[in-house]
Amino acid sequence: MNNNRRKRIEIVKDKITSLLEELQSIQGEETEAFENLPESIQYSEKGEKMEEAADTLQNFIDTVESEIEELEEL
Repeated sequence: MNNNRRKRIEIVKDKITSLLEELQSIQGEETEAFENLPESIQYSEKGEKMEEAADTLQNFIDTVESEIEELEEL
């Protein structure tokens, strides 16, 4: 791979990393909001959906982090 393509990949990786940081912030906010709910609401449908959303975001974040590592190895 030539230097031009490596630089372009680095730019894309930086953009992805920036977006990932935003997703991490959102995920943290969702987790905190869930944890601040009264226990009775945590076990309600609303609470379960909030927890599921936070878990889904975390799974996505983990996947993206892994893919960023792959880009770094190029």
